[in-house]
Amino acid sequence: MPLFDPVLRLVGYYQRNGLFATCRRAGELSWRAVFLNTRILVCSDLRGMEAAQSKWALPDSMAIERVSEFGQIRGQDWQKIASTRTVAVCRRAFFARLKRGATMWLLRKDRDLVAYGWTIPCMSLERRYYPAGDNDVHFFEFLVFPEHRGLQILSLMINHIVHTLAAEGKTRAFHEIAQWNEASMNSRPRTTFQPIGISKKRLFRRRELVRWIGAEESSAPPVGFPAGAVTKEG
Repeated sequence: MPLFDPVLRLVGYYQRNGLFATCRRAGELSWRAVFLNTRILVCSDLRGMEAAQSKWALPDSMAIERVSEFGQIRGQDWQKIASTRTVAVCRRAFFARLKRGATMWLLRKDRDLVAYGWTIPCMSLERRYYPAGDNDVHFFEFLVFPEHRGLQILSLMINHIVHTLAAEGKTRAFHEIAQWNEASMNSRPRTTFQPIGISKKRLFRRRELVRWIGAEESSAPPVGFPAGAVTKEG
């Protein structure tokens, strides 16, 4: 991340929302960093899902597009995405992700963009907690626009993508859900993702403590994952 990106994001937020909202936002981020810095690590085994793909078909009014190059993003879609973010930072981040092999998924309802999210091959990640293989995929940064929230769109979108990737022969999908993200925490049980670990960031130290768990906090770790706590240098 470029050194001045956090400053640019703060300035952009102030320009869009004003001083009071910016101060409130800064307080929320500080609270999360100190008290809500835990993430749930989840995994979905994609093997054997091909036959069930039709079960997760989208309604006729919805469709998903895949973007692998920045130029494939429509102008009106980019305006909607960037309207809630700092444009320069957002553009730079999107270019960097796509260059590293990430895929952007755009969900439409009656041609209107209602949500988007990202996947990337796990082997393209610089840092990861789990022993990922060449054929595994990481899910990240899914967003449903405010006017479409409360309709279980997030879980519908994630399940469709999971089964699409399964049909293409991918092995496993991984995702990390922040403790403060209530929408993602609530939608997770409606997806094929199951908890495999808990990650907690240590304040003022570039280190995270990861504890592997079973789906119901069982004493035995999931197959393919080490037992006990693992410290990951960031």
